[in-house]
Amino acid sequence: MDQDEKTENGIRQQAKELFGSASNRARQGVGQAHGFLAGRPRWEQVLLVGLGSMAGLLLLLLAYLLILIPLTPGIADLKQVSSARPSVILSSDGKELGTFEQGLQERVKLSQVSPHVVSALIATEDHRFYDHHGVDFTRIAGALVASLKGDAQGGSTITQQLARNMFPEEIGRARSINRKLKELITAVKIENTYSKTEILEAYLNTVPFLYNARGIEMAARTYFDKPAAKLDVLEAATLVGMLKGTYYYNPVTNPERSLARRNVVLGQMFKHGAFNSARFEALKKRPMKLHFERQVERSGRDNHFTAYVRKWLLEWADGNDYDLALDGLKVETTLDPDLQAAATRAVERQAAALQAVADVEWAHSWVPGSTSTSTFTSMREDVTPFEYYWQTHPSSPMMPSSAKAAPTAARWRAARRRRPRSSASRPTATGCARSKMPRRAWRPASSPSTRPRAR
Repeated sequence: MDQDEKTENGIRQQAKELFGSASNRARQGVGQAHGFLAGRPRWEQVLLVGLGSMAGLLLLLLAYLLILIPLTPGIADLKQVSSARPSVILSSDGKELGTFEQGLQERVKLSQVSPHVVSALIATEDHRFYDHHGVDFTRIAGALVASLKGDAQGGSTITQQLARNMFPEEIGRARSINRKLKELITAVKIENTYSKTEILEAYLNTVPFLYNARGIEMAARTYFDKPAAKLDVLEAATLVGMLKGTYYYNPVTNPERSLARRNVVLGQMFKHGAFNSARFEALKKRPMKLHFERQVERSGRDNHFTAYVRKWLLEWADGNDYDLALDGLKVETTLDPDLQAAATRAVERQAAALQAVADVEWAHSWVPGSTSTSTFTSMREDVTPFEYYWQTHPSSPMMPSSAKAAPTAARWRAARRRRPRSSASRPTATGCARSKMPRRAWRPASSPSTRPRAR
């Protein structure tokens, strides 16, 4: 018997002894409880059993919470996420070529956010925000009672929602007790690490608002074409109202539903003293006014170079334990933007010239007697590209609808006038070879129905 088997047998023996001891203690405890309850009135027995059961469940819950604590994000994770920045790809002269940001986001200080936003957020989502330490047990109890009555409500505080936004993978979004407990533990950790101002700031900078906009600053620019600092009370209530369900209360696609939700937010602000009843009545009658402008994507404009760099970096980050969306790496490349732009223009210019050659050559049954691309470029405006090809290939599945109409007689007469009169005047393939154009073998003019084929 080797050492591993001896160790396993020892562990099994210890486990048997522990379970046996626990079983004996449990039997002793049941016997003592039975003796304690014997002779007592029936109602007292039921009460004591109920209280004992509740105490047991609370102890089990406490034990489970202690088990979950090391499985939730730690203080170091909280600090890393709070200071997270997307990694960027830079050219040789420091210009940004691409980023790894998750949506369009611009972080702002709480002082750069309209006070109407903060007032609407606290009044609607967590009016006891400044009184609790991450978890509002009063609200949880109220939400539980309402849910039992059939009116499902959420009991999450702003801090709990922030925990879910910051760590979606670690906490999850499934409706389960396990998720709520992880959310609760992480919220307490956040409250013990950051101030209330920092929590509000982090929340407003991370919440999503559709159209790839993350955070209140990008939301203000997307829906109202202004910075977050200049949002008025109606605009602030509209954006805060979206937090309950961004798709359902989207003011662009569901304006009536969004208007109703905006007025609910205004009602919560009135209820908690943001303004008086006269102002509330006047505000809720105001129409919805949007200045929707989807923001330009910054990270999705990859050319062939940045696409390759991005692919390489993703593989490198996976192997070196980096998160490119959060770790704020600055990746410097050797790309010279001016040289790259010049190369791109040269390729586009040559591609356009070759396209003009193809358009003109396939427009007729004859080929112009020139080896200069400028000649074909100048003729390009006077021809119907690929007209002859489509005429000789009427059943081609690639034929565009614009080419299916038969050419006019005037067009054919103009084409015949431009056609060389004798075979001696036709261009040779050697001239095409010198200009790097396709070499062709031409059939006699007596076979006009047969299109020349490239060798």
